[in-house]
Amino acid sequence: MEARLLKEIGLTEGESKVYMALLELGTTTTGPVVKKSGISASKVYDILSKLTDKGLVSHIIKAKTKYFRPADPERILDYLDEKEKRIAEKKEQVRAYIPLLKAKLEGAEKREAEVFEGRKGIENIFYTIISDLKKGDEYYVMGASYGERQEYLYDFFEQYHKERAKRGIKVKLLFNHDVKTIVPTTKNLGEIRYMPQDVKTPTQIIIWKDNVTTITWQDKPIAFTIRNRKVAESYKAYFDSYWHQETKVVKGLDAIQNLFEEMLEAGHADFIGARGYFMDLRPKYTDDWEKRAIEKGFTMRNIVDPEVKGHRNTRMPFSQTKYTIPKEFSRLSVFWIYGNKVVISNWMQDKPIAIVIENKQLHNMYQEQFNLLWEKEIIIR
Repeated sequence: MEARLLKEIGLTEGESKVYMALLELGTTTTGPVVKKSGISASKVYDILSKLTDKGLVSHIIKAKTKYFRPADPERILDYLDEKEKRIAEKKEQVRAYIPLLKAKLEGAEKREAEVFEGRKGIENIFYTIISDLKKGDEYYVMGASYGERQEYLYDFFEQYHKERAKRGIKVKLLFNHDVKTIVPTTKNLGEIRYMPQDVKTPTQIIIWKDNVTTITWQDKPIAFTIRNRKVAESYKAYFDSYWHQETKVVKGLDAIQNLFEEMLEAGHADFIGARGYFMDLRPKYTDDWEKRAIEKGFTMRNIVDPEVKGHRNTRMPFSQTKYTIPKEFSRLSVFWIYGNKVVISNWMQDKPIAIVIENKQLHNMYQEQFNLLWEKEIIIR
């Protein structure tokens, strides 16, 4: 690969020359790198350090001497993937602030802003929201989390959502996809969905009436509220674009675990081809999930091949199983049917990937298909 192309993908001229030199030299000390690349000795260590941070160079110590070696050129593709992911995250951060910037540009309407800091400040914001709203009103949260580094907030939100529901105030929350723990009382008069897996907002945004509150969770949380109708309308449109997204693709075990939580909340699920791979890989989580499913009165049905007989997912007290499809079919994909959703999951190189579709009409079609398979005896030849 030419140094010019390395520069085009984001490496500096010095980084490109040093990496190309290492590819030709292999494992070596800095002396040959200086000679081969034409980079001065005073700069080469700094460049090697930056290439190490990018994952393109590593080093070993031999006889108290540091030797550098280039990473496999395929690592460049990983570097580009990581760079693309960072750009996507920055793009979402900018997108989140565009409504605010537009409102500044228009400037026709009077604006008021208020800043809150620390634990008490954050608590005041949330109680201000439910004090300002009346029974039947609703507010919206995007990039929701519980400030996971602030353990005290878990207890706060548990009591807060009890009080919110007691006052008859509804909430729709879009959690960041990597949030693993959801305070149970959040679901009281609350609807929960997740942001796309490749979108993680660094702040929490709350839209209520003509107000937008932005919270940054850090050691000392800080938030500011802007009172402006146009700003609130712009943020609400941004929220709706994600809330009404019918189809999304999720990847990894944490994503599948989130689907298990959604399924549990729905109260019932039907499967075609569930062979229990996730349960095998997350046994401790499955222990807890099964206990909560029993307490909730959860039920599920599964149509799968006979080879799965005796697996844990067939022995759960709330599970019914029919072994009426061939293994060749059930190993291709798993169909989940619950709530208003249809999920199609596959295992790609030991990593799960799932397509999640939230569409009532499509759900009903798959449900009808499942019922036909469930009620009909199929002979496997």
